[in-house]
Amino acid sequence: MKSIVVTSSNSKEGKSTVESNLAISFSQSNKKVLLLDCDFRNPSVHKHFKLSNTIGLSDILLGNHKVEDCLQNCDVKNLYILTCGNIQQNPAKIFSSNLMIQLISKLKESFDLIILDTPPILYFSDTQILSAINDGTIIVSKYGETDKESIIRCKK
Repeated sequence: MKSIVVTSSNSKEGKSTVESNLAISFSQSNKKVLLLDCDFRNPSVHKHFKLSNTIGLSDILLGNHKVEDCLQNCDVKNLYILTCGNIQQNPAKIFSSNLMIQLISKLKESFDLIILDTPPILYFSDTQILSAINDGTIIVSKYGETDKESIIRCKK
């Protein structure tokens, strides 16, 4: 697996913390890792790593910038961040384009692992679209709070 979508059934279940820690863990084991913020409704990756979100993924997909312009380093060796950039009105339309499929393929050539931060899967089609074009999906749940039915619906 070279690209993994990380999602949850609802917000505030710890998805961003899990994916950030996962990205750091893999990068510390000498893997070249890209953490890609695909949560255009509530971007948070840039906040976790104290980075700018002025340009990013949306700007690449709209043809305004190249990947090299938007890729950011952080304090963790082997970990690179691609923030969401300028928030778009219809992320599902952008993610379902051939440009997104081509971008993921291109990024797989440069990175050992790509981890995609996505919105909660039960509320937005963005995550379903991204799950279909990537190698795997991790569903994060919060112990004692996430109900079993939500997790089952996520899997479906």
